[in-house]
Amino acid sequence: MRVARPFIVHPGRACLKQQGVAVCCLRRFALRIQWPLANGQCHWKQTSNPMTTTNGSVSGYVPINVSATGATVKFGGLRFDGQNALLNGATDTNTWFYAIGSFATWSGGIPG
Repeated sequence: MRVARPFIVHPGRACLKQQGVAVCCLRRFALRIQWPLANGQCHWKQTSNPMTTTNGSVSGYVPINVSATGATVKFGGLRFDGQNALLNGATDTNTWFYAIGSFATWSGGIPG
């Protein structure tokens, strides 16, 4: 099983709400998801906070280094899901590839 861990590239500038703690963001999140065993990553910026923008949209997505593109579904920044995972990065709103906090299985595992 792959484990994706979002982390903050610029601490103190922006932070997703985690475990009830939130840090004010100035304008843009700089985020990275890494899959060390698959040698892939998604590193990008976005202006929308996926924990507070709950309509499933992503604003201000700018890819920096998106090398985890082997899936048929393209990465487009983190968005709130709430149906199959807490967050996901799929540009296709019918899937939950690049999931963070997945609570549904896809083909016996985690999509992405």
